[in-house]
Amino acid sequence: MTLALQVSNELVTAKLQALLCASVVGPRVMKTNNAIIIMKYMIRLTLFLSFLLLVGCETSTSLTNVKMETICGRDSRTPLYRAKVPLDWQRKDPPPTQSLTDTMLPLCEFFIENAVRVTIHNFPNQGLDTRIPPLSQIARWKKQFQVLDPLNHHTQAVSWGGFVGLQFDGSGILDRQEVRMLGWSLQLAAEHFLTLEGKEDSYFRQALADYTIKALGPKELIEKYHSQIEEFAHSFELIREIPQRT
Repeated sequence: MTLALQVSNELVTAKLQALLCASVVGPRVMKTNNAIIIMKYMIRLTLFLSFLLLVGCETSTSLTNVKMETICGRDSRTPLYRAKVPLDWQRKDPPPTQSLTDTMLPLCEFFIENAVRVTIHNFPNQGLDTRIPPLSQIARWKKQFQVLDPLNHHTQAVSWGGFVGLQFDGSGILDRQEVRMLGWSLQLAAEHFLTLEGKEDSYFRQALADYTIKALGPKELIEKYHSQIEEFAHSFELIREIPQRT
């Protein structure tokens, strides 16, 4: 944003200087015309700078008021992941005595305005060939819609924190309501999987799991909190650093 301001100021300053020079040497009519043009440029510059300032304030706000929280895995409730969670999200963890061996049960849930539900799942793996492809996970999410809007859904590749996978964004009818879904299905990159596969450390055995993040709720609320949800997903990572392969 600083670069944009600098370039804009330089362009407008150069134009104003040219117009002022012309107004000094030109006739009275040109002076009047140039004065009008100068005023128009000043108005445009003011509006442009105000817009940049507003965008900057909105961006910084979305990155504040969060706290780093840990999320446990399925084995012995060991803290496995961490993520930046907005302070106004309501967290719900499964009861401490409940077994999480059933992968249909979420590791953790968050609720936004009691209407948007963000669920975290992971799926332990024994080897590369036992992993569920992210595309299969996306296909399962699509089938959850009674009606999926063909013009309002797309899938794209994503990667962060040593994981790779797909992001899904779709709208449609689910349980007779118009909803929007944001979902991420990620698995450890193959080279990292092979690095951790031989580790005896129970933490890294759990880290082999694929994970999914899914946000589901009314379209207008998903739109309202879209940036928060994306920032949460992009901050999701393993607590411990993946060691280098030796």
